[in-house]
Amino acid sequence: RRTENLQEVPITVNTLTGKAMQNIFVAGEDVRALSARIPSLNVESSNGRLAPRFYIRGLGNTDFDLAASQPVSVIVDEVVLENVLLKSTPIFDVDRVEVLKGPQGTLFGRNTPAGIVKFDTRRPTFEEEGYGTLAYGNRTTVTAEGAFSGPLVDDVLAIRVSGLLQRRDDFIDNAITGEDDALGGYTEFAGRVQLLFTPNEKFEA
Repeated sequence: RRTENLQEVPITVNTLTGKAMQNIFVAGEDVRALSARIPSLNVESSNGRLAPRFYIRGLGNTDFDLAASQPVSVIVDEVVLENVLLKSTPIFDVDRVEVLKGPQGTLFGRNTPAGIVKFDTRRPTFEEEGYGTLAYGNRTTVTAEGAFSGPLVDDVLAIRVSGLLQRRDDFIDNAITGEDDALGGYTEFAGRVQLLFTPNEKFEA
């Protein structure tokens, strides 16, 4: 694989930058929010924020069984998230997302007749950098995200630590029991630690 100009790649690709992603998810949205931002991509779920199902150009699997195979693969940092539960992992500290439409078996293996949704997270850097964001809204909606990156060993080993907290109070009433604010809330924690090892110019892990 190699980096190429998107205009010259003979594949239909849509991309979003990390900044655009942060603006989308700052209000506590989950991965389903991508449906309105990328053409031909739809994400829905029968389980709220859990176990989303992806469709590209209308192709997908409507089976809500958690073991059902999906024709749209979700890839995070070159790792395929085959199980549908893994696909509901919160999205944070992302460099970009690419949606490749159509079969991608040559590059990304099996189970991709519809296409892939590929997330690339921000990599560790040998220069110290970091950020933090905090958002607050109604229904006690809180989104806190932050990351720090820097060297452990100059020009050899770097680390990046990032984390996310999202929460919201229940706000859906139960008409059967008469209970107010019975459903709809959530609390999610997510974290990531990455190491970048470059002992020489020809090797990187």
